[in-house]
Amino acid sequence: MEAKIYVGTYGKYNEGSLHGDYLDLTEFVDVKDFYAACKVLHSDEDDAEFMFQDYDGIVNDMPEDWRGECYIKDIAFEFLKHFEGEDDKATHFLEWLKHSGYNGDFDYLKENFETAYIGEFESEKAFAEHHAEELGYYAAMEKAGINVRYFDEEAFAVDLFCGEFNFYSGVVFQSI
Repeated sequence: MEAKIYVGTYGKYNEGSLHGDYLDLTEFVDVKDFYAACKVLHSDEDDAEFMFQDYDGIVNDMPEDWRGECYIKDIAFEFLKHFEGEDDKATHFLEWLKHSGYNGDFDYLKENFETAYIGEFESEKAFAEHHAEELGYYAAMEKAGINVRYFDEEAFAVDLFCGEFNFYSGVVFQSI
C-alpha cells in the first residue's frame, strides 16, 4: 500500500525552498518513529517545524483529523498496520468512514467497520440477488411451486437500501 508524505519545513519554505523528501508511512512503527525520521531528514535545522506539503497514495483518503499540514496522528499508523497487505479493504474502510459519521479510537472504528462490512458487489441488484439466495427466498419459492422469475430483485434492492444496507463505490455495508 502506498502511503507517502512529502516532508519539508516551514523554515525552508519561508526561505523559498521546498527541499525535503517523501517518507513512506508504512516503514514506521508509530508517529514517534516517523517524527524521528523527519528530524534526521532535516537535521540541518535546529528545532525544525515540519511541513507536510504533499500526500501520495492512501494518505490522500485519510480523514483530515488524522493528518494535516504539520501533524499526523498515531491512528494513521494503526490503520496502516491493521490493513497491511489488504489494500482494497483499507480503501473500503476509508469509504465507510467517510459516510458513516463514526469517529473515535481505531479499535472502536475497526470493530464497527467489521460489523458493517458485507463485501463488494457489482450493483445493489446484484447484492439483492445474493441476499435473497442467502436467505433462502428462491428455494422457498421453488418448494412452493412458484417460478423464481416472479421474484423482483430490483424492488427487493430498493427495500434493502432504504435503511438496512448502504452501497458506496461498489461495496455493501450494513447500517449499524
